Amino acid sequence: MVLLSRVGRDLVFDRYALPLVPLIAILALLWWQNASIRFRLRQQSWKIALILLGIYALFAIASTQEVLSLGRARAEAMRTLQAAGIPSTQVEDGIEEMAWTQLEITGHIDNPEIRNPRRTYEWGGHFAPSITARFEVEVSPDPRSSAILAGDVEYFSMLPPFHRRIYIYRGASQENWP
Repeated sequence: MVLLSRVGRDLVFDRYALPLVPLIAILALLWWQNASIRFRLRQQSWKIALILLGIYALFAIASTQEVLSLGRARAEAMRTLQAAGIPSTQVEDGIEEMAWTQLEITGHIDNPEIRNPRRTYEWGGHFAPSITARFEVEVSPDPRSSAILAGDVEYFSMLPPFHRRIYIYRGASQENWP
């Protein structure tokens, strides 16, 4: 029920389904234990299960490495922009970096569910109103003709394609960019 209430606000992530995994595993094991399957088929199925578990483990390791590499590349892009004299308040670099910058400046995130401090939320506003993004860090090339490529950072991933880039764009004619 909690998951369904959050769907409308785009607040559902796959990690919220993790508590269901033990329940599903217990039900599958109970079914397996009571199923009338021949002994030889049962022995072979354990081998198949171990192979599938190994494949899943390798994919999990590679996915984790990719997320961590992307995070390092984003941090490198932010360091590059800051070395060029651009403050973090002018960079849209993902929700984590923007939220951190907002917290450093104002001490709170702009959210209608936060009641303290009072009267800080503006309806229709951004969760980080202190960010006046003149630069964006993107994981894919920007199709807008108004975006100007200001640089890129390459990083390695264990998942194909192995060599990836994130792109730093400066917006030329955006309404919310000064």
